[in-house]
Amino acid sequence: MLPVRLKGKPILLARVGGQVYGLSNFCPHMGCQLQGGILVGYLVMCPCHGWKFDVRSGEYQEIPGVKLETYQCKIENGKI
Repeated sequence: MLPVRLKGKPILLARVGGQVYGLSNFCPHMGCQLQGGILVGYLVMCPCHGWKFDVRSGEYQEIPGVKLETYQCKIENGKI
């Protein structure tokens, strides 16, 4: 996982199986940065309180409707 800023927005890039996904780098629970969390498969776990989000959709796994903003990513000429 790699934290970046794009147009002032904190975004977390996560590579899973050759695909790169982008999502907001802040957990909506307490505003913790997700970059210090653990990525297991398609789920990133917030390091502060363990909330888990799907990097493909931004959806929180416990409460439907709670989700992070996601961003389309592509790899072109070795660059994201």
